[in-house]
Amino acid sequence: MSAIRNFAEFDSQLAEARVGMNDLLQKYPGDDFLESIARQLGFVYDWTRGGKRPAADQLKKLSFGVMASRAVDELNSDLAQTLYRLANFLDNWP
Repeated sequence: MSAIRNFAEFDSQLAEARVGMNDLLQKYPGDDFLESIARQLGFVYDWTRGGKRPAADQLKKLSFGVMASRAVDELNSDLAQTLYRLANFLDNWP
């Protein structure tokens, strides 16, 4: 799948990623990396309501893209790709 082009795509993929992470947490309870990624996605959801761009200090707190390569890639590569796209969109918010 290609890069996220706008907020509507971002918001849709964020919703999908949150569902996917909840599914992984059900399968692998207590995994600190998965819990952190899910928690960070919750923050991103809260910060971006209405198309609002997160503040720079908020963005600095995020590491879910990097964490996905270690914790998600081998469990669900499609979900990992979505997480990479979300992180990239946040880093390069139009």
